[in-house]
Amino acid sequence: MSNRKILLAALSIVLLPHGFLSAAPAPDVNDPAYSTIGDISITMTETDNRSPAELKPAQDETAKVAPIAAGAIVNAGLTAWGVINSAQPNGAYSSNYANAMPNWVDWNTIAGWKGPKEVIYGVKVKNLMGVTVVDVTYMLSYFYGGTSVNNDSTAGCLIAAGCVGGAATCPAIAATCAEAAKGKGNYIANLRVKPLAVDIKWGFKFDLDVAISNPVNIGTVADPLAYLQTDLMWSLSNPVRKTRGVWTYAIDGKGDFKDLTKVLKGLNDGLPAHRQLDSVPKVDWN
Repeated sequence: MSNRKILLAALSIVLLPHGFLSAAPAPDVNDPAYSTIGDISITMTETDNRSPAELKPAQDETAKVAPIAAGAIVNAGLTAWGVINSAQPNGAYSSNYANAMPNWVDWNTIAGWKGPKEVIYGVKVKNLMGVTVVDVTYMLSYFYGGTSVNNDSTAGCLIAAGCVGGAATCPAIAATCAEAAKGKGNYIANLRVKPLAVDIKWGFKFDLDVAISNPVNIGTVADPLAYLQTDLMWSLSNPVRKTRGVWTYAIDGKGDFKDLTKVLKGLNDGLPAHRQLDSVPKVDWN
Protein backbone atom coordinates (compact mmCIF):
# COMPACT_ATOMS: atom_id res chain seq x y z
CA MET A 1 0.00 0.00 0.00
CA SER A 2 1.34 3.41 -0.94
CA ASN A 3 2.04 6.07 1.63
CA ARG A 4 -0.85 8.15 0.16
CA LYS A 5 -3.38 5.32 0.67
CA ILE A 6 -2.11 4.72 4.20
CA LEU A 7 -2.51 8.42 5.00
CA LEU A 8 -6.06 8.53 3.63
CA ALA A 9 -7.04 5.43 5.58
CA ALA A 10 -5.64 6.92 8.79
CA LEU A 11 -7.50 10.19 8.25
CA SER A 12 -10.80 8.38 7.73
CA ILE A 13 -10.35 6.55 11.02
CA VAL A 14 -9.60 9.80 12.88
CA LEU A 15 -12.31 11.93 11.32
CA LEU A 16 -15.28 9.55 11.27
CA PRO A 17 -15.88 9.50 15.06
CA HIS A 18 -16.05 13.30 15.05
CA GLY A 19 -18.69 13.37 12.36
CA PHE A 20 -16.70 15.19 9.71
CA LEU A 21 -17.34 12.49 7.12
CA SER A 22 -20.75 11.38 8.38
CA ALA A 23 -22.65 14.67 8.75
CA ALA A 24 -26.42 14.39 8.28
CA PRO A 25 -27.62 15.74 4.93
CA ALA A 26 -29.46 19.05 4.88
CA PRO A 27 -33.25 18.66 4.92
CA ASP A 28 -34.97 18.70 1.56
CA VAL A 29 -36.91 21.98 1.62
CA ASN A 30 -38.98 20.79 -1.35
CA ASP A 31 -40.32 17.84 0.63
CA PRO A 32 -43.91 18.62 1.81
CA ALA A 33 -42.94 17.36 5.27
CA TYR A 34 -40.54 20.29 5.59
CA SER A 35 -43.31 22.90 5.37
CA THR A 36 -45.88 20.93 7.39
CA ILE A 37 -46.10 21.73 11.09
CA GLY A 38 -45.84 18.71 13.33
CA ASP A 39 -45.47 19.99 16.90
CA ILE A 40 -45.78 23.26 18.83
CA SER A 41 -44.59 23.88 22.37
CA ILE A 42 -44.70 26.94 24.60
CA THR A 43 -42.83 27.34 27.88
CA MET A 44 -43.04 30.11 30.45
CA THR A 45 -40.85 31.25 33.34
CA GLU A 46 -41.71 34.06 35.72
CA THR A 47 -39.45 36.12 38.01
CA ASP A 48 -40.27 39.05 40.24
CA ASN A 49 -37.80 41.43 41.84
CA ARG A 50 -40.02 42.88 44.54
CA SER A 51 -37.37 45.24 45.88
CA PRO A 52 -38.10 48.97 45.55
CA ALA A 53 -37.10 50.49 42.22
CA GLU A 54 -36.51 54.11 41.26
CA LEU A 55 -37.98 55.02 37.89
CA LYS A 56 -37.43 58.10 35.80
CA PRO A 57 -39.50 59.12 32.79
CA ALA A 58 -38.09 57.87 29.50
CA GLN A 59 -39.42 61.03 27.91
CA ASP A 60 -41.29 64.18 28.90
CA GLU A 61 -44.40 62.57 30.34
CA THR A 62 -45.77 65.91 31.63
CA ALA A 63 -46.35 66.93 28.01
CA LYS A 64 -49.15 64.35 27.76
CA VAL A 65 -51.41 65.71 30.48
CA ALA A 66 -55.16 65.13 30.13
CA PRO A 67 -57.96 66.91 32.03
CA ILE A 68 -57.97 65.46 35.52
CA ALA A 69 -60.71 63.15 36.75
CA ALA A 70 -60.85 61.28 40.01
CA GLY A 71 -59.65 57.70 39.67
CA ALA A 72 -58.87 58.06 35.96
CA ILE A 73 -55.91 56.09 34.55
CA VAL A 74 -54.21 56.70 31.20
CA ASN A 75 -51.50 55.12 29.07
CA ALA A 76 -48.67 57.65 28.88
CA GLY A 77 -46.71 55.46 26.45
CA LEU A 78 -47.45 53.58 23.23
CA THR A 79 -50.49 51.50 22.37
CA ALA A 80 -48.91 49.28 19.67
CA TRP A 81 -45.51 48.25 18.36
CA GLY A 82 -43.75 45.44 16.54
CA VAL A 83 -41.67 42.81 18.35
CA ILE A 84 -40.64 40.50 15.49
CA ASN A 85 -41.14 41.55 11.88
CA SER A 86 -40.37 39.28 8.90
CA ALA A 87 -38.40 36.93 11.15
CA GLN A 88 -36.22 39.79 12.47
CA PRO A 89 -36.29 41.39 15.95
CA ASN A 90 -37.55 44.95 16.04
CA GLY A 91 -34.53 47.08 16.88
CA ALA A 92 -36.63 49.83 18.51
CA TYR A 93 -37.90 47.68 21.38
CA SER A 94 -35.88 49.61 23.99
CA SER A 95 -38.04 52.72 23.42
CA ASN A 96 -41.37 50.90 23.11
CA TYR A 97 -43.36 50.75 26.32
CA ALA A 98 -46.78 51.33 27.84
CA ASN A 99 -47.88 52.68 31.22
CA ALA A 100 -51.02 52.79 33.33
CA MET A 101 -50.77 55.98 35.37
CA PRO A 102 -53.06 58.54 37.01
CA ASN A 103 -54.20 60.92 34.32
CA TRP A 104 -52.24 63.90 35.60
CA VAL A 105 -49.10 61.83 34.82
CA ASP A 106 -46.41 63.58 36.80
CA TRP A 107 -43.56 61.14 37.46
CA ASN A 108 -42.38 63.21 40.40
CA THR A 109 -45.56 62.41 42.29
CA ILE A 110 -45.43 58.62 41.83
CA ALA A 111 -43.13 56.48 44.00
CA GLY A 112 -42.82 53.08 45.66
CA TRP A 113 -42.23 51.09 42.46
CA LYS A 114 -41.47 47.37 42.67
CA GLY A 115 -39.93 45.12 40.06
CA PRO A 116 -39.22 44.58 37.37
CA LYS A 117 -41.44 41.56 37.02
CA GLU A 118 -40.36 39.47 34.04
CA VAL A 119 -42.27 36.73 32.23
CA ILE A 120 -40.30 34.87 29.56
CA TYR A 121 -41.97 32.76 26.89
CA GLY A 122 -40.31 30.29 24.56
CA VAL A 123 -42.10 29.20 21.39
CA LYS A 124 -40.85 26.24 19.35
CA VAL A 125 -42.42 24.94 16.17
CA LYS A 126 -41.25 21.69 14.55
CA ASN A 127 -42.12 20.33 11.14
CA LEU A 128 -42.90 16.70 10.27
CA MET A 129 -39.17 16.08 9.75
CA GLY A 130 -38.57 16.94 13.39
CA VAL A 131 -36.70 20.13 12.44
CA THR A 132 -37.30 23.14 14.67
CA VAL A 133 -38.33 25.77 12.11
CA VAL A 134 -39.32 28.47 14.62
CA ASP A 135 -37.44 29.03 17.89
CA VAL A 136 -38.42 32.34 19.50
CA THR A 137 -37.96 33.68 23.02
CA TYR A 138 -39.58 36.92 24.13
CA MET A 139 -40.00 38.69 27.46
CA LEU A 140 -42.78 40.74 28.94
CA SER A 141 -41.57 42.97 31.79
CA TYR A 142 -43.02 45.79 33.87
CA PHE A 143 -42.79 47.74 37.13
CA TYR A 144 -45.78 47.88 39.44
CA GLY A 145 -47.01 49.16 42.79
CA GLY A 146 -46.26 52.83 42.19
CA THR A 147 -48.44 55.07 44.36
CA SER A 148 -49.18 58.76 44.63
CA VAL A 149 -46.57 60.35 46.87
CA ASN A 150 -47.87 60.92 50.38
CA ASN A 151 -47.34 64.60 51.13
CA ASP A 152 -49.29 67.68 52.08
CA SER A 153 -48.47 69.64 48.97
CA THR A 154 -50.66 69.52 45.88
CA ALA A 155 -48.71 72.15 43.95
CA GLY A 156 -47.07 69.69 41.54
CA CYS A 157 -50.36 67.97 40.84
CA LEU A 158 -52.14 71.27 40.19
CA ILE A 159 -49.50 72.38 37.70
CA ALA A 160 -49.50 69.00 35.95
CA ALA A 161 -53.30 69.21 35.65
CA GLY A 162 -53.10 72.62 34.01
CA CYS A 163 -54.16 74.69 37.02
CA VAL A 164 -51.56 77.47 37.28
CA GLY A 165 -53.58 79.82 39.45
CA GLY A 166 -53.44 77.72 42.60
CA ALA A 167 -56.02 75.79 44.58
CA ALA A 168 -58.30 78.79 45.05
CA THR A 169 -58.84 79.14 41.30
CA CYS A 170 -59.37 75.42 40.64
CA PRO A 171 -61.19 74.02 43.67
CA ALA A 172 -62.38 70.81 41.97
CA ILE A 173 -58.90 69.97 40.69
CA ALA A 174 -57.40 70.90 44.06
CA ALA A 175 -59.73 68.48 45.83
CA THR A 176 -58.77 65.67 43.49
CA CYS A 177 -55.07 66.48 43.88
CA ALA A 178 -55.42 66.50 47.66
CA GLU A 179 -56.95 63.03 47.52
CA ALA A 180 -54.19 61.84 45.18
CA ALA A 181 -51.56 63.14 47.61
CA LYS A 182 -52.61 60.62 50.26
CA GLY A 183 -50.44 57.84 48.85
CA LYS A 184 -53.21 55.86 47.21
CA GLY A 185 -53.31 53.75 44.07
CA ASN A 186 -51.23 50.99 42.43
CA TYR A 187 -49.97 51.83 38.96
CA ILE A 188 -47.99 50.16 36.16
CA ALA A 189 -44.90 51.57 34.44
CA ASN A 190 -42.60 50.60 31.55
CA LEU A 191 -44.52 47.61 30.27
CA ARG A 192 -42.32 46.20 27.52
CA VAL A 193 -42.45 43.19 25.22
CA LYS A 194 -39.10 42.52 23.63
CA PRO A 195 -37.44 39.67 21.71
CA LEU A 196 -34.61 37.79 23.41
CA ALA A 197 -33.78 35.23 20.71
CA VAL A 198 -35.13 34.66 17.21
CA ASP A 199 -34.23 31.67 15.00
CA ILE A 200 -36.46 31.18 11.95
CA LYS A 201 -35.55 28.57 9.33
CA TRP A 202 -35.61 29.19 5.59
CA GLY A 203 -39.08 29.18 4.07
CA PHE A 204 -40.85 30.32 7.24
CA LYS A 205 -41.86 33.73 8.54
CA PHE A 206 -42.93 34.60 12.05
CA ASP A 207 -44.30 38.01 13.07
CA LEU A 208 -45.21 39.24 16.54
CA ASP A 209 -46.90 42.57 17.27
CA VAL A 210 -48.17 44.16 20.49
CA ALA A 211 -51.49 45.92 21.02
CA ILE A 212 -52.20 47.49 24.42
CA SER A 213 -55.75 48.01 25.65
CA ASN A 214 -56.83 51.26 27.26
CA PRO A 215 -55.93 51.15 30.97
CA VAL A 216 -58.82 50.72 33.37
CA ASN A 217 -59.28 51.18 37.09
CA ILE A 218 -60.35 47.90 38.70
CA GLY A 219 -60.02 49.40 42.17
CA THR A 220 -61.96 52.34 43.57
CA VAL A 221 -62.00 56.05 42.84
CA ALA A 222 -60.30 56.72 46.15
CA ASP A 223 -57.73 53.92 45.75
CA PRO A 224 -57.20 53.10 42.04
CA LEU A 225 -55.79 49.78 40.84
CA ALA A 226 -54.44 49.93 37.30
CA TYR A 227 -55.16 47.11 34.84
CA LEU A 228 -53.71 46.56 31.37
CA GLN A 229 -54.49 43.87 28.81
CA THR A 230 -51.82 43.02 26.26
CA ASP A 231 -52.57 41.25 22.98
CA LEU A 232 -49.64 39.68 21.14
CA MET A 233 -50.77 39.15 17.56
CA TRP A 234 -48.70 36.44 15.88
CA SER A 235 -48.57 35.06 12.38
CA LEU A 236 -46.71 32.02 11.05
CA SER A 237 -46.39 31.49 7.33
CA ASN A 238 -44.63 29.42 4.71
CA PRO A 239 -45.02 29.47 0.92
CA VAL A 240 -48.31 27.54 1.05
CA ARG A 241 -50.09 28.65 4.23
CA LYS A 242 -50.41 31.50 6.73
CA THR A 243 -51.87 31.14 10.22
CA ARG A 244 -52.68 33.93 12.64
CA GLY A 245 -53.64 34.14 16.28
CA VAL A 246 -53.51 36.19 19.48
CA TRP A 247 -51.90 35.55 22.85
CA THR A 248 -53.53 37.64 25.56
CA TYR A 249 -52.01 38.61 28.91
CA ALA A 250 -53.36 40.74 31.76
CA ILE A 251 -51.46 42.59 34.49
CA ASP A 252 -52.49 44.86 37.32
CA GLY A 253 -50.86 47.45 39.53
CA LYS A 254 -50.20 44.94 42.32
CA GLY A 255 -47.99 42.90 40.01
CA ASP A 256 -50.40 40.07 39.26
CA PHE A 257 -49.89 38.47 35.84
CA LYS A 258 -52.44 36.25 34.09
CA ASP A 259 -52.12 34.37 30.82
CA LEU A 260 -55.59 34.54 29.28
CA THR A 261 -54.76 32.45 26.23
CA LYS A 262 -56.38 29.01 26.10
CA VAL A 263 -56.03 27.87 22.52
CA LEU A 264 -52.54 26.48 21.87
CA LYS A 265 -51.35 22.94 22.30
CA GLY A 266 -48.61 22.82 24.92
CA LEU A 267 -49.61 26.07 26.64
CA ASN A 268 -49.45 24.40 30.05
CA ASP A 269 -45.78 23.51 29.59
CA GLY A 270 -43.79 25.31 32.27
CA LEU A 271 -46.77 27.05 33.87
CA PRO A 272 -47.16 26.96 37.67
CA ALA A 273 -49.70 24.40 38.87
CA HIS A 274 -52.23 27.05 39.95
CA ARG A 275 -52.25 28.46 36.40
CA GLN A 276 -52.57 25.18 34.51
CA LEU A 277 -55.45 25.11 32.08
CA ASP A 278 -57.90 22.20 32.32
CA SER A 279 -58.37 21.94 28.58
CA VAL A 280 -56.20 23.24 25.76
CA PRO A 281 -57.69 22.41 22.36
CA LYS A 282 -55.25 21.86 19.52
CA VAL A 283 -54.91 24.38 16.73
CA ASP A 284 -54.38 23.18 13.16
CA TRP A 285 -51.38 25.17 11.87
CA ASN A 286 -51.19 23.23 8.59
